[in-house]
Amino acid sequence: MNILFSPSQTKRQGGQSDASWSLEKLFLSQYAHRDPIVERYNALFGAWDTSMLMPAVLRYDGVAYDYLNYEGLPIDAQNYLDTHLVIFSDLLGSVLGGDLIGLYRLKQGGKLAEIAIDKHYRTHTQTALDAYLANAPLLDLRAGIYDKFFAPTIAHTTVRFLKEGKIISHWAKAYRGVLARHVALHKPKTLEALALELPSSMQLIDVTHKALQTQWTIALGAST
Repeated sequence: MNILFSPSQTKRQGGQSDASWSLEKLFLSQYAHRDPIVERYNALFGAWDTSMLMPAVLRYDGVAYDYLNYEGLPIDAQNYLDTHLVIFSDLLGSVLGGDLIGLYRLKQGGKLAEIAIDKHYRTHTQTALDAYLANAPLLDLRAGIYDKFFAPTIAHTTVRFLKEGKIISHWAKAYRGVLARHVALHKPKTLEALALELPSSMQLIDVTHKALQTQWTIALGAST
């Protein structure tokens, strides 16, 4: 199962050096779609510092990543997220959880001068991402803003969270992290299997279908 995930505005400092690192080592690098974005970033903000690198799943440090708690997972679950978590970076487009990236600062959903970053990456990677993701169940846990980077044209499932009868927005980040962590620990083979073994604090109460998208509504228990 592959998981689509949002980045975070806050990021960890530090990392480790790797003199052999280049953009070509990142996910879907064969399309060279990152070059104009990074070049424009460098022109506007100074050279992107890649002297200290860190896996993307650790570089991002917001609420969702706190609840994902990558470092608290067993090694097999970490390895799973390294290769099955696809994060939509505002600078780099789609990267895998295990891809090494440097620290950067860029507003979510923003532009670099005349370049609309989301449109750029959607234009250059939509087809490749669809092809890459087509052979496994797809769980889309992104915030809606990242639909502009990639809108799956393959079967996929999205999730909304309900607490005390109301759809939650900001704190949905935390529950996305909880659910992604659960997938990494249990590695369900299908979305149907995941629906039957959700975290104990979550209950699937509604399923709707629209074309290739299935939407789950999950009710959260009092303990969440």
